[in-house]
Amino acid sequence: MICRSSQISEFKACAASAYYRYDLGLSPTGGKPDPHLFFGRVLHKAVDILHKEDVYSALDFLERTEWTDSRTKTKARAKSLLKIYATNNKVVLVDTEREFSFRIGKHTWRGRWDGAGVYGRGFWIVEHKTTKAPYLIVKPNDQIIAYWAGGRKVYGEKLQGVIVNQFDVERLQVYTFPVTFTVDEYLAWRKEILLVLDYYERCRETAFPMSTSACYRYHKPCAYMPICMAEQSTKKVIMDRCYTVSQEAVSYTHLTLPTN
Repeated sequence: MICRSSQISEFKACAASAYYRYDLGLSPTGGKPDPHLFFGRVLHKAVDILHKEDVYSALDFLERTEWTDSRTKTKARAKSLLKIYATNNKVVLVDTEREFSFRIGKHTWRGRWDGAGVYGRGFWIVEHKTTKAPYLIVKPNDQIIAYWAGGRKVYGEKLQGVIVNQFDVERLQVYTFPVTFTVDEYLAWRKEILLVLDYYERCRETAFPMSTSACYRYHKPCAYMPICMAEQSTKKVIMDRCYTVSQEAVSYTHLTLPTN
C-alpha cells in the first residue's frame, strides 16, 4: 500500500476514522475550515514564498489572503512570525517543497518536506510546525523520522537530521529544534511501522474497528461519529447526504510515484 504520515497518525488513533477520511475521502458537507489547519497552511505558503522570492512578497501574500475567524491565529500574528523567522533563520535552503518516497517492506511511504539545506556544517531537512508546544513531540514521531529516511535516500549520508521550526503563535517566537536519528532508531521504527502497515492492509480486507477513545479529540466530537453511531442499513445514506468526497484522497494510492 501507499501511505503518508497523516494517514498513519489517524489510523493509529482510530482505524475507522482513517478509513472514512483517507480511504473513502469523506469530509462533512458545509463544514467550516479548521482555523488551525488554515493558519498552518497559509503560513507554510508564506514561508515558501519568502525563500523563493523575498519577505515583502510573502507579507503581501498574507495581506491579500482572506482570513478565517480565530482568536489567536490572526493575520497580524502570522505576519509577526514570518518577520521573526526571516530575521533569525540560519538554514540556507537549496530545496523547497520537495516530494519523496521510499519503500518500507512491500509498502511505499510518500511525503513532502518543507525544505532542505545547509545549517552549520551539515545538511538538514527542514520542517515548519505551528503546533502548540505541549503537543509538538519530535520523538517518537512517524513524520519526522520518515523525513529523515526519505532525506537519506535523496541526499545520502551527508544528511544530518531534521530541523524543526516551531512557530509559537501565543508567545510570538520561532523555536528551532535540530533532530537527529541513529540507524538503530530507524530500524526500530521500521519494525514497528511495518506491523502497523500490515495491520492496515488486513483492515482493508476485513473491517476497520472503531476506537471510542478517539470519539472526542481536541475538545470536539469526531467528524465521523454520525456514521459510526448509525445502524448499518443507514450508514451509506448518511455518507451520501452529509459528506462530500475528496477525489484527491480517493485517488492517492493511484498517483504516479516521484523518482528520487
